[in-house]
Amino acid sequence: MAGAHQDVVPGDGAKPAKGAADRGRGQVQSLGRAHQTSLDGALAGTGQAQPGHDPELAKRMGSAFAAMTNSALYVRVSVPVTHQLAQVAAGRMDLHWQFDNVRSHAAGVLLVQEAGGVVTDIEGKPWELAGESYLAAAPGVHAAALEVLSAWAVG
Repeated sequence: MAGAHQDVVPGDGAKPAKGAADRGRGQVQSLGRAHQTSLDGALAGTGQAQPGHDPELAKRMGSAFAAMTNSALYVRVSVPVTHQLAQVAAGRMDLHWQFDNVRSHAAGVLLVQEAGGVVTDIEGKPWELAGESYLAAAPGVHAAALEVLSAWAVG
């Protein structure tokens, strides 16, 4: 059924889906909050350090969370991370960052990229699967989020 129009991001019942694709053409677009251009209205998220994993990582994540909390409207720390990345891709959140275990988030990162989001490492370099961090964001807030988070880049 190539060429048939199919919704790929379900609506919340109150409004129709924001993203759609033409089956067989690999097109995915959403980022419904892409109009957001500053962090003061941004919905942000990150995962959490695993208990007992690395005390320095936990400190770094806590500091980054505090900085983002002072910049963004709302910051969520929760798992599973792929759920938050799907929310960024769907345009229900503006950004998500992670400092650890980034390889396991490849599917969610790909969703953000395919929806038109910007994904880099925390230093602003192109994201790589073997990297140690990432920032996945709507285009309008990526640079501002990177400015807040880059102080916690390793390297």
